[in-house]
Amino acid sequence: MYTPDELAAIATTARNLGLFVHVDGARFANAVASLGVKPREISWEPGVDVLSLGGTKNGMAFGDAVVFFNRNLSQNFLYRCKQSGQLASKMRFIAAQWIGLLHDGAWLRNAKNANETTALLETKLRGLPGVRILYRGT
Repeated sequence: MYTPDELAAIATTARNLGLFVHVDGARFANAVASLGVKPREISWEPGVDVLSLGGTKNGMAFGDAVVFFNRNLSQNFLYRCKQSGQLASKMRFIAAQWIGLLHDGAWLRNAKNANETTALLETKLRGLPGVRILYRGT
């Protein structure tokens, strides 16, 4: 999980090298909840060009969203999706899940719950003999 300042530094380095910044946002909501920031603070404000959001990590049955902050990078995106077989014939069923997730803040409640549960699991595991935590959760 990157802080806003870390993302800004990454974006600056990427720009200096002529590169773009993509954030794999499978756990974007968890980062927003853990850092206590607004989504914009770890997306477009520090210089992220593209953010992909994985819905299944936040309670959806299936579906991802790709957000282009740099709209020039969205050129031919739909064509590329179609060519790779990534267009669902009933896209409205995928989109409806996003409406339910985002409408009343369920995405952030789910993330906070997941973060709290992860912390509880880590605490309980630390109490077991022979268990060593290699990486700290959010």
